[in-house]
Amino acid sequence: MLSANEILHLLSNAAVGEETELKEVVTKRGEYVKNPDTGKYNIIYNESVEMVEVPIKISGRLKARDLLGKYHTLFTDKHELTGDTPVIINVGE
Repeated sequence: MLSANEILHLLSNAAVGEETELKEVVTKRGEYVKNPDTGKYNIIYNESVEMVEVPIKISGRLKARDLLGKYHTLFTDKHELTGDTPVIINVGE
């Protein structure tokens, strides 16, 4: 289980693009093989699936930034004012 600081660290890394994710990538490798009947060389492709680390998507980075902003209360719609603030209303003179 991750602590709050570890989660914040991971979100910070994701927000600046330092986090990666694993993707499946199909790779093709070609070999020249001699056809015994014709004597010509043919290309034979071998496909394989490899796991490759790639940077996270832009949408993931934006989501991490949004979550960090909410955690640090950067995006607040309501502002709470405390203290004694006098309100003066002038009604017609």
